[in-house]
Amino acid sequence: MDRGRIAGHRAVGQTAAVSNPAELPPPGSPAAAEAEVLRHVVGALPGAVVVADASGRLRYANAAAIRLWGYADAAQVPELLEGPAAALDLRDVDGAPIPPERWPLARALAGERFEDFDCVLLGRDGVRRRVRCAGGPVELEGGERGGWVNARDVGREELILRELREERDLVAALVDASPIAVAVARAPDMVVELVNDVARALRPETRMVGARVADVFPEAGPAGFLEVLDRVAASGEPFSVSDAPIDWLGPETRHFSMTYSRLPQPLERPTRVLIMARETTAEVAARTRAEAIATERTRDLSRARVTSTRLRSLVDLAAAIGSVEDLGALLYLVTGEAARLLGSDMASLFLLEERGDLLLGRAQVGMSDEVVVGMRIVLAEWPEVSEVLRTGRPAVHTRAEQVRGPERPYIERFGIRSYLAVRLGGPSRPLGVLFVNYSDRRHRFTRPELAFVETLTSYLSVTIERARLVSVLRDAVTSLQAAVLPVSFPVVPGLDVGALYRSASEVAQVGGDFYDLLALEGGRVAAVIGDVCGKGVAAARHTMRLRYELRTLLDEGQPPGRTLTSFNRQVIDEIAEDEYVTLLLLVVDPATGAVSWSSAGHPPPVLACPGPRTLAFAGSLPLGLFPDARYRTGRFTLQPGRCVVLYTDGVIEARNPDAQELAAEGLEAAIPPMAASAAAVAEAILKQVQSHAGDHLDDDAAVLVLRRE
Repeated sequence: MDRGRIAGHRAVGQTAAVSNPAELPPPGSPAAAEAEVLRHVVGALPGAVVVADASGRLRYANAAAIRLWGYADAAQVPELLEGPAAALDLRDVDGAPIPPERWPLARALAGERFEDFDCVLLGRDGVRRRVRCAGGPVELEGGERGGWVNARDVGREELILRELREERDLVAALVDASPIAVAVARAPDMVVELVNDVARALRPETRMVGARVADVFPEAGPAGFLEVLDRVAASGEPFSVSDAPIDWLGPETRHFSMTYSRLPQPLERPTRVLIMARETTAEVAARTRAEAIATERTRDLSRARVTSTRLRSLVDLAAAIGSVEDLGALLYLVTGEAARLLGSDMASLFLLEERGDLLLGRAQVGMSDEVVVGMRIVLAEWPEVSEVLRTGRPAVHTRAEQVRGPERPYIERFGIRSYLAVRLGGPSRPLGVLFVNYSDRRHRFTRPELAFVETLTSYLSVTIERARLVSVLRDAVTSLQAAVLPVSFPVVPGLDVGALYRSASEVAQVGGDFYDLLALEGGRVAAVIGDVCGKGVAAARHTMRLRYELRTLLDEGQPPGRTLTSFNRQVIDEIAEDEYVTLLLLVVDPATGAVSWSSAGHPPPVLACPGPRTLAFAGSLPLGLFPDARYRTGRFTLQPGRCVVLYTDGVIEARNPDAQELAAEGLEAAIPPMAASAAAVAEAILKQVQSHAGDHLDDDAAVLVLRRE
């Protein structure tokens, strides 16, 4: 702060240690207007600001300074410096006491200028805070000498930064675990900022992060990919391409389905483009082989009839597979269908473990689960099977009794007379081996049959790989949803809390619904429930970040309406223009039952147990749409034994087969008149929601119940 003049003025309600009102400039004068502006600006600062005259009398202390000292309100602040000094304890970062003459305000009054002075302050409230101070002398009105100090609670700032880093690490871990190549490039030079292991494997000899896309993949420019990246960065229109052939990633042409999309960025931040690529080489090869078999029909009518019949069976198989999501069930299905299509009475399927040196039995038909499922084939001990995986050439045995090696005991045990071992997957990504066995007869494999086997296994490989991908994504999404929704709530004396969440998606997908319960000062708690528009990782990322920012605002102790007004401006800075957040904030004191609440475009709470009643509340705008939106605060008293129910719109908008919504009336009817716990109320509500919707929700549904004991 430059050495200047400060009027002897104070912020009303901030401290009583101020100048006499007679010293203030006359109302309406330019000096008074200037002092009023200064009061508003300094009073709104998140850091503490203190001004004192040479005698040690406080001339100004904003609200942040009062909180930092640990006083409940301004009336408790002494007028003289030695007053608060006697009640506070100031130590250096190593825990040694700091002499009063070296305290920040004493140094400022002594004429010393300083900054980045770190210390530990024990306030009147018994809370230790690590603060960082700056200060110096200042000339007060009338030429009087004084001093000023600005202090920030850096301990809280470090906590918030640590939580943000944890969130960043979580998202990075999910990206690294994805089986799809993921990269982020920063415009305008398209410098690579992030890549996962799958993307890094495309050019393992090149250090990608920090390099331009054009330098990592020089061939991408002539191929037109860099032009597309620039266009997406400039226009924001996403770009997708399926099965694009790439002939510059190795000796053989590979195919990829790719998507480019511009990431939403806050103002004055660089534009970034998200690049996602999934290799479809195996799928393209499977389609090419199927087309080749269809072409061969014209050469031999007899062979064409057999092939045509089996290909039609593949269509039926595709319909059956499409309804199966569980990987284990899918493996049994494809094993049985392979045996049926090839006319065998036995089959078994083994998948390659991640280490690449072991096959593990996963499914069988006509044999025995006890023998096959869990059976381990060590490739070093089964040379023929290892060769099938390495070359892709099937092992064909018309006379199985002539086979010698580790296969022999199983041939004898199951009476196998002929069998075929064929690889699943491609040369760059083998998945396992399918064994097709014949025990009722000796079988001679024809060329058309072997060609069909190749087509069938190519199709099954794509199906199994897809199921594996869905399984990996489901696990990743489950972890992310657990990070969005709290696992447990803080224990609050006098308050019972219960919550439940149901996802609308049949395939695991993280949603934007969230809820939380936060402990506040004085034994109060804040209950929050909301919905970030959209689904997926983007919605979850917004949800986690906004939860942390709302926690910071709640610590300021403002009424819910004012808190949402301040939070709305932060949401506008964080999310894209076409996105928004609905949110309901409720603060309850379990000791008295006093409740204050406010809603931003979110359904109002229901007061129940007994006599459910939806609270009246004027309509309000969601957060993130208009910067000047204001939100008001409602109040009521929660009597002992009664509940207040918070919920998302997926509850009341759940539709039955006749497209009728559950609505607020249905929600009130679902609440039991008496309940042993808040959890029982939440369970009863969601049970009715699912029953009304026929167990098919169109939107995620979340319920948070608070019951005063």
